[in-house]
Amino acid sequence: MDPITLATVTSAVVNLALEAAKDLAPTAFKDTWEQVKQWLGFSTEPAHEELAPKVAACLKDSESLAIKILEAVRKLPANSSTRLLGGVQVTKGQVQVNVTIHGAQTNTFHFAPTKPVRG
Repeated sequence: MDPITLATVTSAVVNLALEAAKDLAPTAFKDTWEQVKQWLGFSTEPAHEELAPKVAACLKDSESLAIKILEAVRKLPANSSTRLLGGVQVTKGQVQVNVTIHGAQTNTFHFAPTKPVRG
């Protein structure tokens, strides 16, 4: 799996876990997270700081698992996890990420080096 797809799916899983951990999270989120944990082979709840590396390690060589997770997360009501997956599609059994880059944007952070002034 390419790094962009892996990072996108990993982020969606981490967001799902964080949403499910909230006290007032809908049952659908909690149930989906429990199912995803089983698919990933997690027997206990991973610590938040360990979650992304563990998820990425499980998914990096298993596109079929990523597809299964994508399908489960997409069934949830709109949230940060489903928004992350907006550009992720499954076509003929392969995960593809579409990234839109908008041109002609300016650097508003002013990190570009200043041009020398000739005088």
